[in-house]
Amino acid sequence: MNTTTVTANAYQLTRLGFVNCYLVREADGLSLIDTGLPGSADDILAAARKLGVPIRRIVLTHAHMDHVGSVDALVEKLASANLELVTNARSVPLLQKPPNTSLEPNEPQGKIKGVHFETGWEDLQHRPAEKAEAHMQEMLTRWGFTTVWDLGSVPDNTLALHRRIETGEIPGPQIWMAGDIFPKGGHPVYLPAEMQLPEAASPQQAEEMAQRYLKMGLDGIKLFTGAYMGNKPVVNVDTGIIRAAVEVAHSQGKPAFAHLQNYAGVDNALAGGADVLAHTIPIGIGAAVAR
Repeated sequence: MNTTTVTANAYQLTRLGFVNCYLVREADGLSLIDTGLPGSADDILAAARKLGVPIRRIVLTHAHMDHVGSVDALVEKLASANLELVTNARSVPLLQKPPNTSLEPNEPQGKIKGVHFETGWEDLQHRPAEKAEAHMQEMLTRWGFTTVWDLGSVPDNTLALHRRIETGEIPGPQIWMAGDIFPKGGHPVYLPAEMQLPEAASPQQAEEMAQRYLKMGLDGIKLFTGAYMGNKPVVNVDTGIIRAAVEVAHSQGKPAFAHLQNYAGVDNALAGGADVLAHTIPIGIGAAVAR
C-alpha cells in the first residue's frame, strides 16, 4: 500500500494503484476515511504507526466493497482503542451481519449494486477455517480440482487463501492468480460504476501495474483487451499496452491472459504476445482464429 501526502494533515493510502482510503490528522488522533478492499487492515495500521498517531475513528462514505472491505478486521484489531465508527443512516443496514438489503420506499426497486454482501469469501485472512473449507468444498475440492487459476478476484484476499492452503490449514487446490489491467475508459457495464478499476492509458502504466502485481506475489497478468460497454462501442486496448504488460510477465516466466470481446481484441491480444485467450468472443473463437 502506497502512502501519498495530500496536505500536512491528510494522507492517501493506495492499493493496487486505484483503490484509495485516507488518514486525516485531527486534534485527538487520526480519522480513517473508508477502509479499502479486504486484506488492507494491516497496511492501514502500519501507515498510522508510521505517522505516530492512533486511529480514533473510521468514517465510511458508503457500503461498497472497495470502501468497507476491511472495516471488520480494523474494528477487531482496534477493539481496545475506544474506536468511533461513523457512517450515514442508509449504510447501517448494509453493514449488518447478514446485510439487510431491503429497499427504501423511495428507492428504485431492483438489486442493490456494489454493496458488501456476504458470499463466504470475504476477509479470508481471518475467516474461520471451517467456513472457508466448506466454501472451498462446495466450489472446487468436491470436483477433484488440484490446480486452478483465479482471473478476477481481489488479490490480497486470494493470496491470504493461498497461504492458508499451503500451510495445510484449509484443504484445497493450488491457486494461481492473475492481476487485472483494464483499458482507459473501459469500465464494463456489468461492473458497478462506483468500482475503481486498474486502467492503463499507456505502455508505461501497464508495465508499472504488471510489475506491481508480480511483486505482490501474483502468478500472471490478465489484460482486458476489450471492455464490454453495453450499447456503446467496445473499448479495446492498444497493442503497445498489451505488449508492455506481457513483456513484464514473460521476463519473470509468468503467463499473460487476454479477456476478449471482439475481433479487434483478439487481433491485439495475439499481436501483443498474450499466451492464453481466456474465453471466446460472441461470434465464436473458431471464426476469429480462422481469420
